[in-house]
Amino acid sequence: MKKYSILFFLIFTTALFAQEETQIPFDKKSNLMEITSKSPFDSVGKSFHPDFQKILLFQSGKSFVLEIYFNIDGKLQRKRQVLSNKEYLKLVEQVEKSSAIQQKFGKAENREDLRWDFVIDQTVLAQYHSFAWQMGLNINVPIFLLVSGSSYFVVDNIASKLELNRFNVLNMRQAHINGLTQGFILGTILSDIKLFESETETVTYYDGFEEEREEERLIFPPPWIQIAFLLSSGLGIYNSYDTYNNSKIETNPGLYTLTKSIELYSLSTLPLLALTILPDKTLESLDNATFWSSLSLAPSLTAKYWVPKYFSDYSLTLGDAMIAENIMVNTFATGGLSLMIIQSDSRSVNFGILTASQIAGLYFGTNYTNGKNFTYKDSRHVSTFAIAGASAGYGLFVVSTYNSTGDLNTGVKLMSALTIAGLWSGFAYGINTLENENTSYLFPENFQLSIHPELLVASNSLNQLSRKPIHIPIIQLNYSW
Repeated sequence: MKKYSILFFLIFTTALFAQEETQIPFDKKSNLMEITSKSPFDSVGKSFHPDFQKILLFQSGKSFVLEIYFNIDGKLQRKRQVLSNKEYLKLVEQVEKSSAIQQKFGKAENREDLRWDFVIDQTVLAQYHSFAWQMGLNINVPIFLLVSGSSYFVVDNIASKLELNRFNVLNMRQAHINGLTQGFILGTILSDIKLFESETETVTYYDGFEEEREEERLIFPPPWIQIAFLLSSGLGIYNSYDTYNNSKIETNPGLYTLTKSIELYSLSTLPLLALTILPDKTLESLDNATFWSSLSLAPSLTAKYWVPKYFSDYSLTLGDAMIAENIMVNTFATGGLSLMIIQSDSRSVNFGILTASQIAGLYFGTNYTNGKNFTYKDSRHVSTFAIAGASAGYGLFVVSTYNSTGDLNTGVKLMSALTIAGLWSGFAYGINTLENENTSYLFPENFQLSIHPELLVASNSLNQLSRKPIHIPIIQLNYSW
């Protein structure tokens, strides 16, 4: 009987593996036929093998089989793993969840692109850490190159272990910058504490043929600056780590990204407002680091509470939040450049303009992008045009005033005006050239604006050769009916 049982088992297993296997997608909605180590779904593959190269899924009757390809010592190897129906459904759920996250953040991007962006962002920020540690620990040996160089390898190793997407890559960079800034401002409060007062040393020197003299000099860096640098560095790293963990459970990426932007953007709001409305005597009595640091940090450190509360009804994608940030920065920059045009001697007027421009930037940025459904690609496209426009405006000023000996104040005003015009023209042009079907254009589609500062150079050259003035259009406005 035992003999026949063994024979039956061999026949049954042979028949089972002789059945045809058909490759099936991991997720019918996205028709994902394979998972590779460079895809946004690589975390799913790592749950089966940490060093996988590619995973395929097959169905044979009611059975499901995974083919897992991985590399060991330069040799490609393959492993087959039979899944129960329960395991199969769990796998599909994992893929669908990951796919839904990718849709929120725009089209799935190549993991190598995301890894490159993450490594570059964090390695650049590591340059600050190297300086902060040298100052904070009062190290005489220049460790800047050592830390800066080795940071690339450390960051690259960290990137290989993270589940990266556009959402967490962007926000880890923003959170890192926020932490560096908040930490240093927080550390300045220590300058008001006697325990951290700056120390001095007595230096003896000879002044020409005069007698020996002694002078007290400040020991640099003072203790409070050392702690401020270390606090800044520590908070920057912690913020980045905390943001990565939060991004795994975040359900509203647009609102979260906006919150991170406002954390940095709001650092100057209350100090600017105080400088606008408070009289001179009051400001003199409040001339201490504790007051100004607290005023700066109050809206920034509490942004994660009040921003979601006030903007919870807004419909913002990741791209919407990025363009809102672009509008905020552009508006604030416009306020700063306008001061060079007005050139007022009034403290209230100057700081009032900056305060108003900052508040206006937040208001118009969030309201314009609400419900627009911009993608990350759209936001990058628009910000590039805004920067190019500002550069073109400044370039137009440089070319138009080349070899000019005019009034300096007039030149500063012209430079500021052309830079502002170029900034907003570039932004508007970028918005109008988006291919997003849901885009609401700033200008009608039959309206075209083009700026050609290079033609001014050609005009000047031709005027030198011709007896009659030659006019070439530098700015063109076209409207078609």
